[in-house]
Amino acid sequence: MQVAYSHDANACAAFARQAAEDWHAFLVHRADELRPGGQLVVLTMAKTDADDFGYRLVIDALIGALMDLAAEGVVSSKGNREDGDPDLRAHARGVRGAV
Repeated sequence: MQVAYSHDANACAAFARQAAEDWHAFLVHRADELRPGGQLVVLTMAKTDADDFGYRLVIDALIGALMDLAAEGVVSSKGNREDGDPDLRAHARGVRGAV
């Protein structure tokens, strides 16, 4: 869910490479959209020198909620390739009941 949790050097390196490519593509496309003199403001997460990304409490709460929903059978760790959902697929009936 968040690369900042990973201790896998290969995963972190792959994330960094992909992030660099994504940022380049993002900035190229935004540059095409800006009018002369226009400015772009971007807010995003970053890690501190202590490797904290600042949203750990929020991410921990999200993971905890997902684990609770998985324990209740509302979500599954099996991805549904037919509709393109990622690893945790919410079942509509269960989600409505949980909200």
